[in-house]
Formats: sequence, C-alpha cells, structure tokens
Amino acid sequence: RFVGTFEISKILNDSGQYNLFYVTYLEGSSYLKKKGVEHLEISNRYDLTPLGIQPISLSAEKIFDFIQENKIDALIMDGEPLLAISLKIEFPSIFLIAVLNPSDIVNSKIRPSITKFFNYCYNHTDLKIVHGLH
Repeated sequence: RFVGTFEISKILNDSGQYNLFYVTYLEGSSYLKKKGVEHLEISNRYDLTPLGIQPISLSAEKIFDFIQENKIDALIMDGEPLLAISLKIEFPSIFLIAVLNPSDIVNSKIRPSITKFFNYCYNHTDLKIVHGLH
C-alpha cells in the first residue's frame, strides 16, 4: 500500500504546489530509507495496532505536534482508520486524503460490522483514493 501512496505523493510534489513530508513506520520507513527520503519514523511498536497507529499514544502525539508546529494543511495517509478520526477531531480543517485498498472498503472475508466501522472512519476523510486489485 505504501508504494502506491508514495507514487501519488510524488505526483503532488512534482506539481510544485506542495511541500511534502512523510511520517511512516515498518515497511514504509524501510522503503523511504532505501530511496533516501527524509521522514519521521514511528518506531515504537507498542504504539502500533492491527489497525495502524494507536491514536492515543506517544507516536500519535508526535504526529499531532509535527502537524501543529509545521502548520500542515493537507495529509495523505495509508488507511489508518483510527488515526483518521483522531486527526479530524484535533485538526478539523486539515484536508485528509486516505489511500485505500479495495478490501478496506468491501471485504467479504471479515465481519460486516468491521467493514462498516472502517467505512465510518474513512468517511471522516476529505478524499478517498482506492487503488489496487480486489
């Protein structure tokens, strides 16, 4: 998923209208390191859940502080359903883009209530980009 997000962000960055900075963890961080791209790495594994970054954690606070200190007005994120809601609560005017896989929206392999929860979370974003194979 991160590679798709990175490629979308490169298009935005190449337009010259945006100054992008990355916050990522695990595979995303490894990918950016290989590319030599500066980023804020979330390295505390205890702040990560199966749903992404725990929104009530030191890592989330680090992200929130970064957004506030750098006056970020738009953010692209890979999924992160819990963080999406938390970001919109803390920064209601931020333009939030969620890059999703089709299985994030429709997935017959998980309980329907889980899919409904994910969609509820992603409905708090301003733009959803769904890409990949279903």
